[in-house]
Amino acid sequence: MEYSRAFLKENPAGNVGAYAPGGIGWYRKNFTLDKFDKDSKITIEFGGVYMNSEVWINGNYLGKRPYGYISFNYDLTPYLNFGEKMYYP
Repeated sequence: MEYSRAFLKENPAGNVGAYAPGGIGWYRKNFTLDKFDKDSKITIEFGGVYMNSEVWINGNYLGKRPYGYISFNYDLTPYLNFGEKMYYP
């Protein structure tokens, strides 16, 4: 989406959603962690998601945040396969 069209009064979120377009968004990331990191605690930090975010990794459901615009994190460590490719979501 063009930035010039991102914040318009016609967008369904209205002034409550900062005139941003509404809907469902996905973020996916594939990555590999070195075997040498297996003794580390690995977390993911979100600076703020609008609302009703659901987070998954390697087919495991980490949780849902019903409220928006607040930072939160999840511990990924128990769900990681060190030295193998991981799929996020």
